[in-house]
Amino acid sequence: MPVLRWIRRNLVVIAGLLTLAYMILPNIVVMVFSFNKPKGRFNYSWQQFSLEAWKDPCGVADLCGSLSSRSRSPSGRRSGRPRSAR
Repeated sequence: MPVLRWIRRNLVVIAGLLTLAYMILPNIVVMVFSFNKPKGRFNYSWQQFSLEAWKDPCGVADLCGSLSSRSRSPSGRRSGRPRSAR
């Protein structure tokens, strides 16, 4: 039973790799479908390869601004800065 012994010895590594794959898989699907050219509004099935979405990544309003570390929170306060005592 050397196979069972090997599995028991490496169970934590196997579980970690399966968890990592489970967490990364949705990101890979989104990345692959970002190169799809959907016929309609929804992007559920592969239609055609396209680089249109990557020609102007900041074309969507406030997309690049939301990636800034100094973006504003919905309350209007700057994120990451504590409120000063008044």
